[in-house]
Amino acid sequence: MFKNKIVEESVLDKIYQEIKQSEYPLFIWGAGSMSVEVERCLEEQDIPIEGLFINEDIESVHIIQHKLKIYSLGDIEKKYSKVNVVIGHGHFEKKEMLNGYGFIHKIYIIPNPYSQYRSRRIGRYVNEHRLEVEKIMNCLVDEVSREALRAYCLVNQTDDINYLLNRKICIDTMFGLEELHMSEYENYIDVGAWEGDTVELFMQKVSGQYTQITAIEPDPNSFMVLKNKMSGKRSISFLPYGVGKEEGELYLDRGNTQSAHFVKDKDEQEERMKIEVKTLDSLFANEKVSLIKISIPFLFLEVLQGCKECLRNSKPRLVVNVAADDGEKVFDTINWIQDLELGYNIALRFDFPMPTRLYLYAY
Repeated sequence: MFKNKIVEESVLDKIYQEIKQSEYPLFIWGAGSMSVEVERCLEEQDIPIEGLFINEDIESVHIIQHKLKIYSLGDIEKKYSKVNVVIGHGHFEKKEMLNGYGFIHKIYIIPNPYSQYRSRRIGRYVNEHRLEVEKIMNCLVDEVSREALRAYCLVNQTDDINYLLNRKICIDTMFGLEELHMSEYENYIDVGAWEGDTVELFMQKVSGQYTQITAIEPDPNSFMVLKNKMSGKRSISFLPYGVGKEEGELYLDRGNTQSAHFVKDKDEQEERMKIEVKTLDSLFANEKVSLIKISIPFLFLEVLQGCKECLRNSKPRLVVNVAADDGEKVFDTINWIQDLELGYNIALRFDFPMPTRLYLYAY
């Protein structure tokens, strides 16, 4: 079912080694938040970086502050005969586009630059819990889900993005699973709504027809963007809370805006904000909820554990990102849902070929 051997050297290790041995200067594609993470990964490996570049007019795009010089493709072509390029995991399509430039010697992809989401433990976990993993595999609703789980484990074990380049295990957006049977009557809860991107995806899927939307987002900056973006939309409410297993307080670590997450302790050296935490049961136990999306790094299972009554009363369909984690919580989450004995079918799909974009569907 899985590789028996635990891989000691990952594809990413080999990429770093090859870059170090190359004679050509290295550039990072992009100048946004992903490039910051890629830059950090390369610096951790003591790999020198010549600069960043974008293939658009520098004046026409939003660029965040960088210490590295930002070039255009034309600038690089004029100055260098050959260069290497590194791309972050959200932009695989750029490799094909950049292949057409003769001065680009080789293009490398870092499949997951977020260190907090990398796990080398999965291979060992699978080897040490084979019977339990086999049971979990058998409870998934179809073979495509089993393939998705295998791919998730293997890409985390090896950093080889090719495991995810399988059309069958990827769907078009997180709401693309046909078995969700989304309709105009949804009472939808979006946990981790961020700036409203997933609310917009939901609205597109139901063609703007729904009963109610509740968007929950704890980060004050993202919350304001969310409210402004959804201004004027009908039947939508906004809650500025964290969500967890029990009510209380947590700290929001905003050190990286693309992967902000909750932690239990305040750290004076880090940018952490105290957030009020609610449970979904305290907010919705007496409502008839039809669909819940959960995208909360590290705490997605805890969010579900604070939602038992809501699940028992309404049995809403679930869309849960189970990959924004540093371990094997995907297995624990599947087991927990099965133990509820509510008759859920459980499927797994990627909504994009990235290690952090595996979604669990319960319906």
